[in-house]
Amino acid sequence: MQKLGEFIKNHKLLVILLSAAIFLTAIWTPVFIVLSRQSKNAQNSSVVNTSGVSSNVYAGNYSEIASNKGESGVSSNQSSSQFSSSSSTTNKKSNKKKTDKDSLGDGSSHQKFTGGDKIDDYKDPIPANAPRIICWGDSITQGMGMDDGDDYPAVLQRLIGNSYRVLNAGAGGEQSQTIAARQGAYDIYLKADLVFEAGYGSVTLDDKNGFVLEDGTLLDINEDGESFRNDLPCKKIYIAGKEYELACTGKKLQVLRESYDKKLVLKKGSKVVLDSSNLQKGSYCEIFYVGANDEGHREGDPEDVEYLINRYKAMAKRQGKNCYMVIVPQWANGYSEPLKKEFGDKAVDLKAEICKRVIENKGNSFSDKDIKEAKDGKIPTALKYENKASDTLHLNSDGYEMMAKIIYENGVKLGYWK
Repeated sequence: MQKLGEFIKNHKLLVILLSAAIFLTAIWTPVFIVLSRQSKNAQNSSVVNTSGVSSNVYAGNYSEIASNKGESGVSSNQSSSQFSSSSSTTNKKSNKKKTDKDSLGDGSSHQKFTGGDKIDDYKDPIPANAPRIICWGDSITQGMGMDDGDDYPAVLQRLIGNSYRVLNAGAGGEQSQTIAARQGAYDIYLKADLVFEAGYGSVTLDDKNGFVLEDGTLLDINEDGESFRNDLPCKKIYIAGKEYELACTGKKLQVLRESYDKKLVLKKGSKVVLDSSNLQKGSYCEIFYVGANDEGHREGDPEDVEYLINRYKAMAKRQGKNCYMVIVPQWANGYSEPLKKEFGDKAVDLKAEICKRVIENKGNSFSDKDIKEAKDGKIPTALKYENKASDTLHLNSDGYEMMAKIIYENGVKLGYWK
């Protein structure tokens, strides 16, 4: 203790400074802890609020897109000039890989493709009243397995630019009569009475009470929802002149009504109008590629060819402006000459054109194997979906790019666009 006293006596200034430091530490440490916690909470709150707002904004945008798609993008009495850009291929397709790219070109940038001359990106928005080019078809048109923007209608949009709006009306698995009916080429009717029991707002469709053509052919509207997610959805329908909703629940289609307090019977033979056919009205040009799912009608014999010609003629008549193209099936021989004879330069022999370009090898790096397949009259495996030689229908992104270029150049030749 004596030594401590002497130390304090001899080092008064140092002792005073240490005492002051200890005092200040004791006073301010709790304050710093509180302030630090408040600052951290404020930071966290700021992050939460920011991401919360962002989430709401994105959710709102996607909800709006979904709502617009659900409402068919445009009411049946609106003119084609009011067709909104919300009707875009960004809507989800179950068997199609998706990215955040917008394949309609309503302002977003698009990736360039490999194989051949690069297709330039463009960012200019498409005017709301731009003339509409509608691509009708099945999974080939839809772009099965492709990233969003790799399907041929999306590539065609980039080739044409923003003077026109290209719409993808493809739905995987559908037969030609259903695609033509979605377009409006054929009238649709109820096969049997559609009965809504009191207290029930929906009726499930099946083979017994579904939609049929005048000749009784049952329609196979895609039950995975593809017909509801493309650019001309058929979610809204009209039966006997009154509006209902067509919904996809699992693997079943249902007709929904708003008021379900009373029993309602929609009579057999009542006319059915899909809103996709309302949206089709006023189109500038249409491209038809159907028939891949027509069981018993895809071998290429004379009966099959006549069957497909009649489908295409009905769809061309519905289009009404003589501005259309038909694609010659690539899955069988025997179609090209009859379709060329019937439709002239409006018939595009896709397989022949692809083979020709591969053989010429212009702007591309095709292998000897690819060129040999093309010389044998086969679409090269390198252009097929997942590079599978066994797939006689679907292409990969390079294949769809080439397909879009062929259609684009034929449209220029026909004077449809510059």
